[in-house]
Formats: sequence, structure tokens, C-alpha cells
Amino acid sequence: MTIINHILSGAGRSARTWKWIIISWFITLLAIALVVYPFRSGIAKMLGSSMITERLLNGFNVEVMANSGTGVSLLASFLTSGIIILILAGFLMNVFFSGGFFEVLRRKTAEAPSRSFFGASASSFWSYLVISILVRLMINLISFLIIGLPLIILTSNGSGENVVRIIMITGGIFFLILPVFLLITDYARAWQAASPRKDAISALGKGFRYTFRYFFSSWFMMFFIVAIQTLFTVFVLMVIARMRPDTGIGVILVFMLSQVMFMIKMYLRTWRYGIITSKFEAHS
Repeated sequence: MTIINHILSGAGRSARTWKWIIISWFITLLAIALVVYPFRSGIAKMLGSSMITERLLNGFNVEVMANSGTGVSLLASFLTSGIIILILAGFLMNVFFSGGFFEVLRRKTAEAPSRSFFGASASSFWSYLVISILVRLMINLISFLIIGLPLIILTSNGSGENVVRIIMITGGIFFLILPVFLLITDYARAWQAASPRKDAISALGKGFRYTFRYFFSSWFMMFFIVAIQTLFTVFVLMVIARMRPDTGIGVILVFMLSQVMFMIKMYLRTWRYGIITSKFEAHS
């Protein structure tokens, strides 16, 4: 199959995961609500119905926050720990659901029973978790060597005027290298999904093998989907930055739009999984 065929095959495969995308979105929304709503309630109880709310409408007021007592520090502590828990929970949910998505993507039929999706998610969880952590550590190390280390050297030598240029150059290099690590991760998970033996180290070995054996075609496919994901993320940030809802209906519409964009982002991620699954099956 050609690169175009694999991309189209991945799009078709990911389209039949719509039910599981909605389920994943709903669970993620519940996790976010566990942090957002208690924090909102805490703010409301701390401020109450006093004139403080009117003063805060005009902007951040240091005097108001200072007079709020220990409530601010408590809410800040809760928000910090809540965000950390939310990020960790999101990472673990992503790892868990990846097993189910790869199971659905490799099936020949459109329908996938719930026991197959959740069974694959549970059976592959620990293997996928080890793969994700190890590759994430590799990405962090490479990003430090390519971006962080040159910046440290520049700033220590007093060459601050070149920081923006160096960030653009090193960031571009990192963007070209990133698809390699994503290929290793996805090939490893595709192999693990097709293998009854759950072994993260063996899966990573297969990930490296498939990545470099079919490097150029695989890299172009991954670069294509990563570029689309990046452009979509930039588009979302630009849209959100321009929104200024001033009514209740406006806030609801912004919320609905943000959730639709989040599900589109999830589809793009499963599209990436589908492309690699198609490529893996063509050479396995």
C-alpha cells in the first residue's frame, strides 16, 4: 500500500471509533468537573454576595484578595493539587483507552463489543504504561539536549539577543525528530495489540524495528498527521483567545464549541493510531 492508502485507511478505521471517542470524552469531562466545580464553589463561598464580586469585575484586585483571609491560599493549594491529579488522571486514562482504540482499529468489522474494548484496555494497560513512560523520558531527554541545553549555554554566556532565533531553529529540529518517537510508541502498541504476550520491552524493540525498517514512508505519514494536529491546536487556541462571551448563552456556546473541538482532537489522535495500524498490518 502507498502512503496515501495508509492515510485513508487510518481515517476510515478511526471513523468507526466514534462511539469510544464519545465515551472517552465523557469520562474526561467528569474528571475535569471533579476539579472545576469544587473550586468554583470555593470561590463563591469565599466571596459570597458582597461587593467584592463587583470590584473583581473591573480586574484583579490585590487588596480584595489579601482581605479574603486564608481562603485564597487554601483554594490555591486545592487548585494546584487538583491540576496535578487531573494531569495524572488524564495521562492514565489516555494510556488505558489506547489499548481499546488499537483493538478496535485492528478489527475488520465496524462493531466492537464493549468487552473487547475494555478487555483490551485492561490487558494492555501495564505494557502501554511502561511504553509511554519510557518514550516520554526519551522525548524529554532529546528536547533538553536540542532546546534546553543550547538555551542554558546562551544565557550563561550573555547572548540573550539570539534566544528567539535559537528557539525557532531548535524547535524546528525537535518538530522534525518528534515523529520518530511517536512512531516507536505507536508501532510498539500496534504490535502489542496483535500479540497475546504482554511485554513492554519486546514491544518497544518491535517499535524501533518497524520504525527504522520503514523509516521514510512511516516518517512522512507521521509528520503529516502531526502537522495537522499542530495546526488544529493553533487554530483552537486562536479561536478561544478571540472569544469574549458576555451572556449565559454565550458561555454555553463557548463550552459546547470547546468540547466539539476536543472530540475532533481525539479523532485526530485515533487517526494517527489507525495510520500506524494499517502500516503495521501491511508489513507484519
